[in-house]
This record gives sequence, C-alpha cells and structure tokens, in this order.
Amino acid sequence: MGIAAADNLTEDVRDGRLRLLLADRDPDRAAHARTRYAELGGSVEVVHGTAEQEQVRRAVSRANVLATALTWKDAEPIIAYGLGRGVPVTGIGQPPGDPRQLLGESARGCRALLPVGLEPGLTEILATELLARLGDGTGLSVLCGGVPQQPRPPLGHSSWFGTRLTIDQRRAHAVRRGRIVEVERFTGTELVEVPGVGVLEASHDAMQTWPADGPLLSGVSDMTQKTLRWPGFAEKVRLLAAVGMLQESPVRVGGVHVVPRDVLDAVLAPRITPRARDRDVTVLVAEGVARHGPKPERRSLLVLARGGDRSAVSGMALLTGGALAESVRVLLRENPALPHGVLRAAEVFTGHLLRDLLGRLRRHGATIVETDGPAVHRIAPARTEGGPYRRSFATTDRGPDGP
Repeated sequence: MGIAAADNLTEDVRDGRLRLLLADRDPDRAAHARTRYAELGGSVEVVHGTAEQEQVRRAVSRANVLATALTWKDAEPIIAYGLGRGVPVTGIGQPPGDPRQLLGESARGCRALLPVGLEPGLTEILATELLARLGDGTGLSVLCGGVPQQPRPPLGHSSWFGTRLTIDQRRAHAVRRGRIVEVERFTGTELVEVPGVGVLEASHDAMQTWPADGPLLSGVSDMTQKTLRWPGFAEKVRLLAAVGMLQESPVRVGGVHVVPRDVLDAVLAPRITPRARDRDVTVLVAEGVARHGPKPERRSLLVLARGGDRSAVSGMALLTGGALAESVRVLLRENPALPHGVLRAAEVFTGHLLRDLLGRLRRHGATIVETDGPAVHRIAPARTEGGPYRRSFATTDRGPDGP
C-alpha cells in the first residue's frame, strides 16, 4: 500500500513539488523501494527503520505531512508522535472506534485526515456523495472487495496484504429504517454479477457504526455494506467459525496449548499467498435509491481496478494507495477553509476534490462508471444460508482460463 501511494505521488516529485521520505521496517522492502525510485535521486529518500527509531522520528518532525500505510495498531504510535509535533497526518488503518474520540485532543492544533483508503475511505466518500445527490431517505448499498482474477482452492481467495485473512468474528452493522442494527458477519449472502468480472458473492461486512451514526449519513433510510468474494467463501468461513477454528483462546492438544486461529493461519498461508503470475481485481460499488415520488430515483458508481493492468501494484493497492496519496495532496495545500482537528474523508472529498481524486485514480488505471441504473446485476434471492445456490457459477469477459 505504501509503494502504491508513493507511485501515485511521484508525478509531484518529478514536477519538483515535493520530496518523499519512505521508511519501512522490512529491509527487503526498503531495498526494493531504493531500486524502484533510484532515478529520482535525492527527491526520494528511503530508510530502513521503525516508528520508534530516532532517524524516522527526526524525519517526521521536519515533515509537512505524515502518511501511514499501516494497520491502526502499528500506525498509532507514529501518528501520536506526529500530531504531538504539529505535523498533519493521514493513514489507511481502520481505528477501533471513532477517530474523533480517539485523537480529538491531540489533533486540536493541526489536521488529521483519517482513515483514508479503500475501506474505510472510498466506501464512505462514494456513499456520502450519493446521499448528497439523492437526498434524505435514500437507501444505500455498498459492495467492496478484492478477489483473485483466477481463484484457486480451498477458499477461492488470495491475500495481497499479509497472510492473516480478515475473517474475524467481529460485530457488523447495517442501517434499517434509520436505525443502526447489528448483523452477523458473512451472512445476508447474495450473488451479484459484476460487468467484466463475473458472478461474485456479497455478504455482510463489519461496517463501523461511527460513519453511519455521524451527521454525513444521518439521512440514510437503509444501508448495507457487504464484502465481495468468489461464491462459497462466506459459507466456508461460517463453517470454520462453527467448528472453533477462528477461536483466539488456546485449547489443549496432546499436552500443548495451541490457539486454533494461529493454526488455521499457518495452514492457510501457503494456499492464500499470491503466486508470481497471480493478479487481483478490486471492485467497489455504491448504489443509492431514493423513493421521493411514484418512480424511484437511482444513482450508482462502479470502481474497478485490476492488478498489473497499467501498474506494478495490485488493484487493491492502486485504489487504497491512490486515496492515501490524494489525502497527502489535500493536507499539503494552504486551504484555510479546511478546519483543524480530525477530518473524515467523506466530508473532505466533495466537489472538485472528489473529482480530482476520481480523475487521478482513472489516470493510474482504475475504471470508474457512473450510471442512473444499477451498476451490477443482483441475483436474488441468491441462496438460503447454508443452502444451494440458485444460479450456477458464471463469468463474463474472463477468457478461456477463467474458473
């Protein structure tokens, strides 16, 4: 994700508008970055170090903007350090709660644009944009996920950012009749046909309550946020949960205490790690329906990014890193209208800033389609939980090597 953000920002480096310092705790990735940006000379400096090391902290202290391509847990110490020195910050990590409550006091004297990536980030931005166009009472549906273009057993899924699948049994939420309700993750399964990709499976994901409960989405009548995978994924995850393989507390096996989830991660790692020629396709769909009159009004946005199309990064990284890079540009500008404190992506990326973001994603290889009709074809009812699919697996525009 960091490399993708840096790739996006190199056009500003080439124009002489900024200098980049990249820090990575992995020596191999740091060496790769040095090679990748060698032609840019001293305009891109790469160091091998962690957030706790003095060389990295010195760099943060003299920076105009700090951007983190890390999980929230890993990013939190360096974010706090940057804010403590008045450095504006942005990052992709999903916080455990409302970032305004987590960072409100420390960001009082500067700006923190958090979190900004694909999800959370672009998902909220597009949902809020549709609500602004269609008005209060709009029903929103967000579908988001990255899948391998050619899935392989056992899950039909690969992970381009670590080998621990995001399948934790955490709380998920939806909005029904204006109220936030809790739903079980990986339920509510339906099949959707995405143009140029094929039939994917959508199931409830862990939508955070703080965006849905905030003022930006307060006019939503109903809202769901679902993750996209190849068909069969949700049922397999529910089975793993049912037999205890997602359990984080240890069990005793042959006189040794082991954590079932750790065992599962170790067994799955070689099966979900992308291979040399593997490519991903990442899909984001936001649909809004307003029923203010006799005929429903609908608006849809489809964002599609394929790994390896016009970039050496994954489609997931292209969108996530692209949003992070655009946040850096926003924070670098002298914009007195932008308030201090913790800013949400959806309240910043409106109007021309949203057009700039989408336009730059297009230039870096993303396909973005806006329509008055549905962006995807929903096959409903797709299935009963645990029951058979009503429509067999199908693909479109995938060629003879598709599954």
